[in-house]
Amino acid sequence: MKFLFFLILLGSLLIGCSKKSDQNDLKDFWDSFEMSADKDKWLDHYYSNLQENVNRKDYSSELLNVAIAYKELGNIPKNYNLLHKVNKLANKQGNLSQLGLVNRYLGDYFESIEVLDSSFYYYTKAEKYYSDIESERVEFARVILYKADVLYDMGITTESEVETIRALSILSQNKDHRLTYEATVKMTLILKDLNDFASAKKYYDKIPELLSILEDSELYEKDIDRGWLSYYNNIGGYYDKMEDFVKAQSYYKLALQKPYVENHAKLHAMILNNYANSLINSNVNDLKIDSLLNKSLLIREELNHQQGIIASKVRMSEYYLKKKDTVQSLRNIKQAYKLAVETKSNSDVLRILKFLAENEKEEKNYYLNKYIVVKDSLHNVEKSTRNKFARIAYETDEIEKENTILVKQTLYYGISAIIFLLLILTLFFIYRLKLRNKKLAYQKKEQDNVQRIQELLFEQQIASEHAKNEERDRIARDLHDSVVNRIFTTRLNLEKIATKDNESKSRIINELLKSEQQIRDISHDIHDNLFHQKQSFSSVFEELVLSQTNSFNTVFKCSVDAQIDWSSLTIQQKTQLFLILQELLQNVNKHSKASNCFVFFIKNKEGILLKVHDDGVGFNSKVKPNGLGLKSIQIRTKKLQGIFEIKRLNKTTISILQIPFKINN
Repeated sequence: MKFLFFLILLGSLLIGCSKKSDQNDLKDFWDSFEMSADKDKWLDHYYSNLQENVNRKDYSSELLNVAIAYKELGNIPKNYNLLHKVNKLANKQGNLSQLGLVNRYLGDYFESIEVLDSSFYYYTKAEKYYSDIESERVEFARVILYKADVLYDMGITTESEVETIRALSILSQNKDHRLTYEATVKMTLILKDLNDFASAKKYYDKIPELLSILEDSELYEKDIDRGWLSYYNNIGGYYDKMEDFVKAQSYYKLALQKPYVENHAKLHAMILNNYANSLINSNVNDLKIDSLLNKSLLIREELNHQQGIIASKVRMSEYYLKKKDTVQSLRNIKQAYKLAVETKSNSDVLRILKFLAENEKEEKNYYLNKYIVVKDSLHNVEKSTRNKFARIAYETDEIEKENTILVKQTLYYGISAIIFLLLILTLFFIYRLKLRNKKLAYQKKEQDNVQRIQELLFEQQIASEHAKNEERDRIARDLHDSVVNRIFTTRLNLEKIATKDNESKSRIINELLKSEQQIRDISHDIHDNLFHQKQSFSSVFEELVLSQTNSFNTVFKCSVDAQIDWSSLTIQQKTQLFLILQELLQNVNKHSKASNCFVFFIKNKEGILLKVHDDGVGFNSKVKPNGLGLKSIQIRTKKLQGIFEIKRLNKTTISILQIPFKINN
């Protein structure tokens, strides 16, 4: 986990070389935060007020301040959520400096919860953003150093060394004593692990001087104690490696005697563990060893420091093995192995497998084979990574050389490139314009063709209706003029015939009268129905409505006022009305997601009223209706001299078209 000794410097990182008033605002924020009695309540209130001013210019910077403050209070979930929010804002604004900073803090977050692969990912992203900002070289070095930390924790020591050297190289040209101190400490640890003790000692000797420089700075005053504790611990570890246990233990004792050692729990646990290890290795039968090991483990368990727990378990396992307590030794080492696998601590996994292969007699071959596999795998990963960075370094050098040449060429070819680009853009827009015009012409032609086809279909349908009506008219005339007259004549002739059976004669005459009247009634009914058919165009619209289907399974219904005289409209006007209704139904099918759709044709004093109701999602009135469908409806409405509007009432969308009976075209 990284610490918050950069809070004042954070202002310059968030706002670059901004105005002094902005820096004062940042200082005021942290001063108020530190002085508040209830920091959680103060910060929640500040964040709430900030959310009411999301359009302010420095909103994302202020939000990042709040995120960092939540981290200091230990509210990690809120810190993480706000960091992601700032990340989105910075991406939208294209703010590279802020993108670098927020990705660095996301890396810190994942390192704090020991998800090292995600931590490495965000540090790498931050590195890429900072690499393009010349004024952020210190921050560039910082994220490279943090990457080195992650690689070291993952057991990829050689690559960690490469990254640390990169950071020190950048820092040599951009003075930052704090980062230089951290990188120097990292180098001592790496070189010690690589058994390069001579080189490690050179870096150890630089640390007291760097700490003395930092002691003179108020900015780092509260972190100097931790720096000295780390130095005593690391130099003690160095002398342990050199097998000078007495000198090593003197440094551990010096660290544990400091009154502030308990204020740094993780480091305190590490010193206790290392001191115990030094006593074990010096073959001292000291009762303090058990106390030191147990106290170290207890602190780490309270902190839930997984890697620290692994280190304690391994150390206790080694200690119990030395005491010939194999059961306790194997129990602790297997617990350590489980944690190491869960946290993907490769160096610990390898070390533990080696221990198990040497000391777990019952499963020796199993652990030995596993050790070989893991070791080969780690070797391949380290080799692959090392080659990758060597290739990147080489390619970077080549790119720098090419950039020098390109800068010179840009002076000569820049203007030509701009002119060429403008020419290409001009030709492109001309091409797009022509293409658009062709598309519009094609669409208009297609629309005209469709309209003509509809008119032809209407004409054909009317012709068919006309033929049917003429045939009905003929049948009615034949019934009335021919059949009725024949019955009438037959009845008259029958009345004149003399017969003895007058009763039967009367009955037959009555039946003929009834038949004559019945045929006359049928003829009149046919005429009435024929008159009605000539006045109706309803079936065309009903068939159109009832034939609609869509993926929403909308139920379509249609009602046409029988009083409407369709003969008052020409075939072209009926076509326009048909196409308007067709377009409205298409809108329902495409966009409404409606369960029901009702279509009404109503005769009123103004003329014919068309209403389409649907219970779908509705029409967004805030969006300007630029769709071709609505434009088409408006054009056709104008041709019909009508009025068209769309309303939303009680979760129902209502499209209304009013046209007059007589249209002057």
